[in-house]
Amino acid sequence: MSERSEQELLGDLADRFGIVPDYYDNWGCQHLTSDRAKRAILAAMGLCVETADELRREVAACENDPWRRPCDPVLVLRTGENPGSWSFRLPVEESEEKGVRIHWELRDEIGRPCESGESAGPLVPVEARVVDGRRYARAMTAGLGGHARHVDAGNLELDRKMQVLLGDEPQGAPSDDATSLVTRRHALGGA
Repeated sequence: MSERSEQELLGDLADRFGIVPDYYDNWGCQHLTSDRAKRAILAAMGLCVETADELRREVAACENDPWRRPCDPVLVLRTGENPGSWSFRLPVEESEEKGVRIHWELRDEIGRPCESGESAGPLVPVEARVVDGRRYARAMTAGLGGHARHVDAGNLELDRKMQVLLGDEPQGAPSDDATSLVTRRHALGGA
């Protein structure tokens, strides 16, 4: 596999952080986002992007950081929607997987327990990755994720939180418009 160019790395990083490669002005003229503008925006976001090595490190961090978090920080659902499962990642060696059980609990906005559950059997990874010399496994768990997570894996215990945002479908918005849903929920003073 050949090494990626500095421009490819910068484009990848800009894309990951939502910087569009081009835009159209009020008169319909297309403008390309310059590398200088991409670097300035990424630097304003706190990333180190001056050299190819810094870009490589930032791209690697984007790829590896989610593996260090047991669950995603937010799960967006519409009222009455059940995801059926949610993804959970934890540091675990292959030999330890049979001892892992995932317990979850859903709490309302004031912290009252509403629902809880437990994995039916041992951890069954759908994916694994080595990050900084440590193996991480990702598994899908059944049931609704909630605000609080407690994972008991033999001597390993992790307590992590995932915010679940629930809301009605925004008026006039397509049914898959999660951005509008989150914006509306926050505007209503929700989670």
